[in-house]
Amino acid sequence: MKANELRVGNLVYVGYSGTNEPILGIIEESARLMFESNHYFGLLFNYADPIGNRIIELRYCEPIPLTEEWLINFRLKRKDEEFFYLKEDDHQILIDVNTFDVVFDFREEGYYVTVKHDLKYVHKLQNFYFELNDTELELQ
Repeated sequence: MKANELRVGNLVYVGYSGTNEPILGIIEESARLMFESNHYFGLLFNYADPIGNRIIELRYCEPIPLTEEWLINFRLKRKDEEFFYLKEDDHQILIDVNTFDVVFDFREEGYYVTVKHDLKYVHKLQNFYFELNDTELELQ
């Protein structure tokens, strides 16, 4: 998982806590003492580590694998054995649970578009949805 893949609101797994936490902020600082080319990426959470820090280094966080359970938690419904879907005003999003490829159904235009997009992690689905709809994908 790279820092440039993350946005405020994304869910990630925090190793210290053993829980999935939403990102409240992203901090980037150059490491001034050792090497100017080194960067520090920290993520701000409500959770505090054992010594009270609410900023956790990116290296202690992991992406959350996208599963059927997460799709259900994000309001997607099972269409059939292969797809989950989420209907929006002018389109519906279908996700293949085997490959996590995305298929769009644009109702007004009457055609389907298959997009090969790596949605194997929760934060990538959140970002994809946000780019498409300009709103956050909410947990139910």
